Amino acid sequence: MDMLYTPLSIEPAKIAEELDPTIKQLGTVAEAGRRLAANGLRQV
Repeated sequence: MDMLYTPLSIEPAKIAEELDPTIKQLGTVAEAGRRLAANGLRQV
């Protein structure tokens, strides 16, 4: 996680490009978790 502490001399676009897939993946995982929770509550 050293990237967080590097000076902003690195172009932000490059950082955003690298983080984007991770953020999308987390969003998908969160959405799946929400669906599972909703289904679980309905069954109980």
